[in-house]
Amino acid sequence: MLAWLATTPLQWRKSIKYVAIDMSATYRAAVRAGLPHATVVVDHFHVVQLANKMLSKVRRRTTAEIRGRRGRASDPEWKARRRLLRNREDLTDEHFATMWNTLLGEGTIGQTS
Repeated sequence: MLAWLATTPLQWRKSIKYVAIDMSATYRAAVRAGLPHATVVVDHFHVVQLANKMLSKVRRRTTAEIRGRRGRASDPEWKARRRLLRNREDLTDEHFATMWNTLLGEGTIGQTS
């Protein structure tokens, strides 16, 4: 990427205000080196993907800590798994309330102090 940027006109490079990338450290380093004045933004898909991965990681970890085992289909946090990964706007108010109230009823699952 840096080699390609070096072949572009300086005026063109200076006119770039924003660069949208995935969350690759390599791409970010290249943008920072080649376009130091540009603001790096991350696309929506990759932010949501990272949030979903983290949600699953936290759910697995807290289940193991609280229950001392892997999650099972009968555990409330695993029953709610699909709902947790859906967009809020794709859930009915009833489904959201069921998911949220079930998790809150379990105590500190997924909550930090």
